[in-house]
Amino acid sequence: MSFKYQIGLLEVYLFSAITSIYLLGKKFEWAPFMLLLSLTLWLLYRAGLRRSVWLVFLAGIALGGGQMALRGWVEAAPLPLQWQGHSVALEGVVAERSKRGRAERFKLAEVEVMGTPLEGQVWLGLYRSQSDARPGDRVRMQAKLRTPRSYQVPGSFDYAQWLRRQGVVATGYIRGDMEVLADQGGYGWARLRHQLAQWIDHELTPTVAPVAKALLVGIRDDMSLAEQLRWQQSGLFHLVAISGLHVGMVAIGLFKLIRWLLGWLPGWQARWDLKRPAALLTLPGVIAYGALAGWGVSTQRAVIMVALFLLAIILRRGSSPWYTLTLAAALVLTLTPWDLFNAGFQLSFLCVVVLLAIFSPPGPEVPIKEGHRRVAEQRTRWQRGSRALGRTILASSALALLTAPIAQLTFQRITLYALPLNLLAIPMVTFSVVPLGLVAVLLYGIAPELAVWPLQGAGWCISQLQQLTHISAAWPLVNWRIAGAAEAAVWLYMVLLLLLVPVTKRRWQLVGITLGFLMLLSWPRGVTPSKQAMEVNLLDVGQAQAVALHIPKDGWSIIDAGGIKSHRFDVGEQIITPFLLKRGVVRLERIIISHLQSDHMNGVSRLMANFEVGELWLPRQSEPLKRHRGLQRLLAMAEIQGTEVHTRQQGERYERAGGGWSVLHPPRHGKKLDANNGSLVVELSYQGQRLLFPGDIEAQGEALLRQAPSLRSVNWMIAPHHGSRSSSSAALVERLKPQWVLFAAGHDNRYGFPKPEVRARWQAAGAQTLVTGEQGSMRFCVTRQGIRQEPVARPGEALQRTPCKP
Repeated sequence: MSFKYQIGLLEVYLFSAITSIYLLGKKFEWAPFMLLLSLTLWLLYRAGLRRSVWLVFLAGIALGGGQMALRGWVEAAPLPLQWQGHSVALEGVVAERSKRGRAERFKLAEVEVMGTPLEGQVWLGLYRSQSDARPGDRVRMQAKLRTPRSYQVPGSFDYAQWLRRQGVVATGYIRGDMEVLADQGGYGWARLRHQLAQWIDHELTPTVAPVAKALLVGIRDDMSLAEQLRWQQSGLFHLVAISGLHVGMVAIGLFKLIRWLLGWLPGWQARWDLKRPAALLTLPGVIAYGALAGWGVSTQRAVIMVALFLLAIILRRGSSPWYTLTLAAALVLTLTPWDLFNAGFQLSFLCVVVLLAIFSPPGPEVPIKEGHRRVAEQRTRWQRGSRALGRTILASSALALLTAPIAQLTFQRITLYALPLNLLAIPMVTFSVVPLGLVAVLLYGIAPELAVWPLQGAGWCISQLQQLTHISAAWPLVNWRIAGAAEAAVWLYMVLLLLLVPVTKRRWQLVGITLGFLMLLSWPRGVTPSKQAMEVNLLDVGQAQAVALHIPKDGWSIIDAGGIKSHRFDVGEQIITPFLLKRGVVRLERIIISHLQSDHMNGVSRLMANFEVGELWLPRQSEPLKRHRGLQRLLAMAEIQGTEVHTRQQGERYERAGGGWSVLHPPRHGKKLDANNGSLVVELSYQGQRLLFPGDIEAQGEALLRQAPSLRSVNWMIAPHHGSRSSSSAALVERLKPQWVLFAAGHDNRYGFPKPEVRARWQAAGAQTLVTGEQGSMRFCVTRQGIRQEPVARPGEALQRTPCKP
């Protein structure tokens, strides 16, 4: 058995071991595991079960399984309790600095907390002051630290795990000023990137500079969420994340430039294989570009893969690009096995393969014979240009097709216009923006006054791309979100592409494509909710509140969708929408906003943009607040989409197919109430069970609520105002007597909610109390027999596949 075949088998077994442990550890479906196992056994059978095959099999399983067991999941190491939530003296070396909105972000290494060394790095935000600290400076400050924690919502991104894999063990913010102690030295590339980022901010407009920094030095922190969404919807977001496409194109450009220059040396073209010295001289340039881009995870992967391709050419081992690709994949996955399931790894891999296969296929360069030279000379510039254009179109088309399923799985979105837009954008980025930007970077250290010109040229090209994303944002179906089992659809898509590769007859290709689309359209839409039990999900969205519930014969409803306010984060887009899409939701029957505060409504606008919404319920108190900017935006969206807007008040009752909604507060008449006490309080009844959603009412609102004639005891409720001392009065507790009381309160929140005495008051009344900051998201099934809590998947895991049972 040849060495290349052994490497191929090793790769298969490595993939199998990593995937098996991942699927079993994360409670995924068994179907992919059985598929990989069948493939492994088939390969063993085809290989004749020779001893060498078994050795390779054991080596692959041991390597993949061992690395996944050791490095697959990085468990959280909590900070000492005396450090968390308290102001502590901290020293460290600035490893990286970036800007995020109005805040400065510092990544510190070699950290000491109160004189005690801390293993790992720390991310800190500086909000109310300025600092001259640069990468490489040792600094001292007072800071508040906390252990990173993700929102515990099924289907959401596991941010804390991602941070731990970057070596970040704590986050927090700086109190007061940051003192620079000394220049520690080192971190030269990080310092250069920081200087370039400041220069770009100074020379380009505020709208262009964030994208320019992302493309040239790999700093995306200053890109707003709205900007990111436009690039995602147009299918061009991969262009602003330095990965395989950028590294591959830089390598190809350098390689061809160096080979062209070497061809001018007398006699070299005829006597030597110019690919080898060109590849040798290209390698340092690729590594330098990776350092300039910040050595992010995706950049590291791309540089490793490109470097192996170049080494294959240098060592005359480039006759089989797939062999080189296999080695690159094995090396990357051995170092970071979890990357097999990372969109960045998949995109980097695909981009490097496509670009190097089309533009620079490995293999020895044959000296041009005299007859061939005359033929080449007869080719016109137009013919050579058309050939280059054809390759560019082919590469753009291949990248758009191959990255489509990954984008669908990552963003739950289909970008209908990705192919034509990429045909315009990829050449502009690869042949204009990146080359001009790199020329500007090179000139920056030599003649800064000259460097401005190519930087302005790159900025103009970026502005045209931004204009393209703005124009495409108005096209129909540009925000087509995909609900349901995206993982299964991607598997199907990839199998379809592989099956079409050997098919040469056009009619069979058309048949295959048609069958594939029919299978995708008929694929089940995620978890089918029960038709006989109501499902209620209280989502963990920090110090805020969000409820998603499904009523049989009625549909899905949202009661509040709050979260922190940030120019880079939207709880509706990044937490609640993925949860709903993976449940197969395409329409929300109603969105109920208890009151107009950010911790209850910040995510509503993105929900209305991503889903069809039947009704929007608002409290009566919202009528005088038409000048509220967030409310104005929601009302405008409702008018465009045809969503019915209703202001609700006490005494109204609405019977729907699945259950009854009763509005208990605010009163029809009476003095004006503040936002909290004017909250819309609704009761939902289903099969004899009563659930109460009281918003943020406090003592004044509770007193009015107790006067409501329809108020009665309930089975399940959310505690008013997150469990504050100003709510949950003894009189209300005695009146309601619930079996379940849930507190929508963030983990280690600064208010100390829920207050211990408030929680004890509900427990003394016989209620079981649960807190989102402790439990994470919670799922309840409501039937005629009662209300029971069901297990909930965590971030990064598959959703609960079993619906509520009656």
